Amino acid sequence: MDEQRARFLLQAGPPRAGDQADPAFAEAQAQAAADPNLAAWVAHQQELTAAVSAKLKEIPVPANLREYILAGGAVSERRTVHSRRTWLALAAGFAVLLAAGWWQWNSSSAGKPANLASLRADMTTFLSGPFQLELYSPFLPALRGHLAERHQFINYEVPAKLAAGAGVGCRTVPWRDRQVMLICFTADHQLVHLMILPRSQLPDAPAPGQIVSKQLGEWATASWADGQNVYLASTLASAEFLKGFL
Repeated sequence: MDEQRARFLLQAGPPRAGDQADPAFAEAQAQAAADPNLAAWVAHQQELTAAVSAKLKEIPVPANLREYILAGGAVSERRTVHSRRTWLALAAGFAVLLAAGWWQWNSSSAGKPANLASLRADMTTFLSGPFQLELYSPFLPALRGHLAERHQFINYEVPAKLAAGAGVGCRTVPWRDRQVMLICFTADHQLVHLMILPRSQLPDAPAPGQIVSKQLGEWATASWADGQNVYLASTLASAEFLKGFL
């Protein structure tokens, strides 16, 4: 198991009932026991989880939360099964993002030239900082509905293999006098972020059918276009992993 996967599984806090029965979690624990740096990181994550948990307990539960959850479940017939530990890890990761507060996008980029390289660079910078999504849901139809109703994003194609995974959430990101649509997914226990921009707003969009892959620091990215939109997918997993979902 690579260190990134081990961190993903261990970031959800101290072991809970049933975790030891998960072979992947047991392997991650063994790896942490043998790696002092990883063990120190796990201890820090547990302290952070406890602090975030205490803060979240101070937030009142919305009166209509049950109805909202049931409504989200009704919009999709797809049933995707994920391990309990995976969802704990995802919940912990996004709780940290929420606790960190709203990440202010750098307004100095407004008015600057927009091209594929700057889109890739700016969006990976955005994803590297704490940010908040407008809607959290594992159901892609619910995310599509939110973006259509609130932002009029309607005509776009999500790669089939990516759409088959579970959604995490969505929002739009202001970028250089434009709005980029962001949908986050989980695929094979990894986060994959899909950004969509009208093709007319990017002068050097890839030719239809062409996929342009590029590693940018720790981010693997791939961009492509159709007749209407430009798409950019980013993940902290490998470029080969990302390619398998496009």
